[in-house]
Amino acid sequence: MGLNYKKFRTIATACFMLMPFADIQAQRIFIHPGSILTANDLKRIKEHVEAKDEPWATAWNEMQASSYANCSRTPNPSTEIGGSNGTRQRASADAYAALTDAIEWHVTGKKTYADHAVKLLSAWGNKVTTANEQLFQFPARTMSIAAEMLRYEDGTFYEGWDAADLDNFKILLSGKTFASKIN
Repeated sequence: MGLNYKKFRTIATACFMLMPFADIQAQRIFIHPGSILTANDLKRIKEHVEAKDEPWATAWNEMQASSYANCSRTPNPSTEIGGSNGTRQRASADAYAALTDAIEWHVTGKKTYADHAVKLLSAWGNKVTTANEQLFQFPARTMSIAAEMLRYEDGTFYEGWDAADLDNFKILLSGKTFASKIN
């Protein structure tokens, strides 16, 4: 009897999830934030931006001039996160804006950026009910990275994120988009 792909994927996912419980000798200690940029990366960026070192200063100015760095952006969430009707593109744009805001928060220390990132992510977390349409993974991945960037080194989330909104966002990632990847 052969193992079908769905069963293989379920078993592989379970094994991957249990890996942290394995006794690993050279286990890396994960420090938040730690997805695409670590706390040390953010500190280094901040130092270079404040010193106006190149190429950091130019890159920083270009990032802040982008449409994603605009704190007046209003989210336009849908009940679905994917699809080719413009929903996925709106979700992706809001996700990239939230990620940009979170980076700006770390570098400048201005809570306005973190508050805006939370506003964008919470809007989607409070509205999405399904993740069944094509390519929903793209905005979901970027949203999860943005949320990780809104964490402190001790793993706690930015204090300006309302607990109910944060819980809804976590459900979006773990209960809706992750579940859709398994099915």
